Amino acid sequence: MHFDYSNPKESNAAKLLRPLAGLVINIMFRPVCIGKENIPQSGPYIVASNHIQYFDPVILSVYFPRAVHFMAKSEVFENRLIAFFMSCFNSFPVKRGTVDRASLEYAKQIINNGWLLGIFPEGKRSKDGKLQKTKNGLAYLAKKTKADILPVCIYKTPGDTGRRKRITVRI
Repeated sequence: MHFDYSNPKESNAAKLLRPLAGLVINIMFRPVCIGKENIPQSGPYIVASNHIQYFDPVILSVYFPRAVHFMAKSEVFENRLIAFFMSCFNSFPVKRGTVDRASLEYAKQIINNGWLLGIFPEGKRSKDGKLQKTKNGLAYLAKKTKADILPVCIYKTPGDTGRRKRITVRI
């Protein structure tokens, strides 16, 4: 799939899909959100979160009052249906393992437009839930754009032995 990096835009579909996504996320994960009052109401910033499951961008989109533009590995955009869904939630592809100048410029434009950039600094999901070594993209973008960073942690709630594992989002 070809992605147009020349014109950053916000999808209106995310506003329509957010309530439905919230319902699905609540059924699947029974999430608890701590620190929602720490979310700035305006201005550009970078939402930096760990990444433990495929649904993390959707989970975060449910809790943020404004649209978050997520960097996502380019491989997920090879499937048309998933690419469409990801685009509805303002995600854009980044080629991992290389310096993807097009996606970095696109990310800078998002921040310069006053929007929110979502990034998973580890560059991939953690299979065991433990933090991994971070990539340089977060520091590079924060330095170049002078954007503030809002740290977020998603984790499985300790001691939860239910069938549906409860997750906690700490902002």
